[in-house]
Amino acid sequence: MLEFGPNPPGRFLFPMNPLLSQEIDGVEKSVLGSLRQKDGLEKDLRKVDNGLLALDLGCGSGRDVIRLADRGWNVVGLDSMAKALDRCRNLAERQGIDSRVHLVHATLSGEGSLVSALTPLLKSVAGKSGMETAKFDLIVISRFHDEKLLSDIANLLAPGGFILYHTFMMECSRPTSPDKKLERGYLSKLAISEVGPWKDISLTVLRDEVGQVPGANRSGGDPRKLSFFVAQASL
Repeated sequence: MLEFGPNPPGRFLFPMNPLLSQEIDGVEKSVLGSLRQKDGLEKDLRKVDNGLLALDLGCGSGRDVIRLADRGWNVVGLDSMAKALDRCRNLAERQGIDSRVHLVHATLSGEGSLVSALTPLLKSVAGKSGMETAKFDLIVISRFHDEKLLSDIANLLAPGGFILYHTFMMECSRPTSPDKKLERGYLSKLAISEVGPWKDISLTVLRDEVGQVPGANRSGGDPRKLSFFVAQASL
């Protein structure tokens, strides 16, 4: 059980990002159901070796990494900021869930760079189960966007896996670079397109909305609009 409040061990822990908080129960029900059907075995989410694997791309200090690991997921967090990863690592250790947390420090430089950065870790994870390489049952992207990584995201997603994309829309004033923001409906178009970075994967779009972060209308709240996008790969 994670400790909450202003002074938990390590540092203050923010809640899950709003999209993940809203969708995680359904994601777990679907993924565990698929694994039971495939293996004919009951799956316990709390077991370290349950086989469920999530990626938090651009994880920062790891609020979603820690929350997922506490729920029983094996989580890979990737970020370019070493100090942020150190904070995540320290919190995972203090909360006693570090066996489920795997952190990767990498600066990604375009198509293929995400797969390259994660391949050694995924081969190691897969080797324990006799597979050639592992893929992710859940990929979370929160307040981060890089067009060049979209094909890597597709390549890393397991059959039946979920993409949760929660990032800034083009109408936001910040970040200022349009390359870091999304046009409305863009990801849904990619999911059904026969060209582009997601052409080789069959995705069902379960949700594509635009909303504000909770508390945006309060004094000091963040008024920026973010994507609430959920898609699932076919089995």
